[in-house]
Amino acid sequence: MQLVEINEKISYFPQLEEPLSSDVIVVKGDSGYFVFDAGNCPEAAEMLMELSGTKRLILSHFHMDHVANVERVGFDEVYGSQKTLKRISEVSFAKQVREIFEIEKTKGECLGSKEPRDEAPGAGGRIAEGKMHGIGEKIAIDYPVTLYDGVKIDILPIPCSHSKGSLMMIVDDSIAFIGDAFYAMFKGENRVYNAQKLKEEIDFIESLSVDKFFLSHDSGKIRNKRFVLRLLNAFYARREPGKPYIEAE
Repeated sequence: MQLVEINEKISYFPQLEEPLSSDVIVVKGDSGYFVFDAGNCPEAAEMLMELSGTKRLILSHFHMDHVANVERVGFDEVYGSQKTLKRISEVSFAKQVREIFEIEKTKGECLGSKEPRDEAPGAGGRIAEGKMHGIGEKIAIDYPVTLYDGVKIDILPIPCSHSKGSLMMIVDDSIAFIGDAFYAMFKGENRVYNAQKLKEEIDFIESLSVDKFFLSHDSGKIRNKRFVLRLLNAFYARREPGKPYIEAE
């Protein structure tokens, strides 16, 4: 699998279902790359390791399909919410990633996949060896931040039900990458939206000037703002008085 080009500056490594791995967004700057989410498979890690120059990672949230490759790759800077940075700094996180490495090393499996594999294409054994590169400088994002490197990158906290401490990225005021912020959360075995958070998210998206949205796990589609708001408003219309959660299915 290879990078898919969105435009001359933006590409993405597609999401996977098995193992579950988010889309990985790669934005080319003058001195290196901005990466939005690190994914959860050796192929994505190998692609990221081959990028030259400074590598700045922006994490949408702390779920493993978005963050597992953080230590595998090695980034110069890692931007995330306080909650996300705390999660990837925990001993249990490093232990879980190392256990994944052991699966690949001893069983030749790709993060739980039942299909045997020797190593990621072009890996030269680096992924299979389980080498850890460290997280790099961690930078907490509590309010909107703008970065420049021949490209404009806006990092913003986004209210949502899916995960606390979620962030989004806007590139050159043209495309918003929102990770899993569109999706509901699990409460027990049910997928639900928090009614208050959903209303906050709708109001927040309405306030943005950007019209193009990229949702992770959405087959690489570019959605317009009206489409995103129409679906979120449809879920919000299901709310019942006195109930804090809205069934998503």
